[in-house]
Amino acid sequence: MGEAQYVKFERIGKVIAAEVLREKITEHENTPVFNELSNAAETCGHRLAVGLNQVGLLSSAGLGALINLHKQCAGKGGKLVIFGLQQQIFDLMKLTHLHKLLSIVDSRDAAVAKAGA
Repeated sequence: MGEAQYVKFERIGKVIAAEVLREKITEHENTPVFNELSNAAETCGHRLAVGLNQVGLLSSAGLGALINLHKQCAGKGGKLVIFGLQQQIFDLMKLTHLHKLLSIVDSRDAAVAKAGA
């Protein structure tokens, strides 16, 4: 997939583990980050484990894009699992009740296992 600018990908069995390489996802980063994730989902049966370890700021557009990516994966019989959330991002997920909709785990290994199940 070439040199990663926004997201780094690794195929692990039938799952793609993706690591977002940006510290923030604002209006500027939102489209390229989620285009890359959406395109990767197409190549693995929509089984994605997405790491947000480096992301310290997630805009409302980023939250919306996560919801859309979740719907895309679920609608195609796959699964989106998010891991590595910084505390402020996890607090935002709880505040918006997205932690009830999105599958969130602590580690990459747990995310890959859950996405592949």
